[in-house]
Amino acid sequence: PSPPLAPLLQRLVQAQRWMSDALFLELFALGGALPGPTSTEVSFAMGAVKRGVAGGLLSGVLFQYPGACIMTALGIASASLLKDPPAWLLGCVAGVSAVGVALVASAAKGLLYKTCGGKEPAEANFLIALVVACGAGAFYWTTNPWTFPILLVLGGIITAVRNRNKD
Repeated sequence: PSPPLAPLLQRLVQAQRWMSDALFLELFALGGALPGPTSTEVSFAMGAVKRGVAGGLLSGVLFQYPGACIMTALGIASASLLKDPPAWLLGCVAGVSAVGVALVASAAKGLLYKTCGGKEPAEANFLIALVVACGAGAFYWTTNPWTFPILLVLGGIITAVRNRNKD
């Protein structure tokens, strides 16, 4: 899950009760099935559910363009620094990268609890964290084309083993 979905879930679904958790998860699943960024599609869909087509367009514009404007301004301002970056800038990039990973992990945990009803045992959380860490490491240290299919198969096996007693 992308990090922008966690604030949407927390602020608009849980705090302000714009829609039910089930409807949000449905929109999330539909957004994930469509090409493009899931968070953008979910923001369009949330606006459309609340206020029709105009609400969808407005929420999409307000979701995308502030970030695009800020990133463009930062890119223009920092273009000269990127030719030969100083050590402090490399440190900032490393810190921001770590925060990005933490945001993705936080969003994944929040969606996991919502999807599973908040009843995940500690062993399952540890196993999921271990698989995510191994997957991230595999993608970082190797670029082989078989890495992603193997991770999908491994995730399927873990899901089948975890859910064998639930049926």
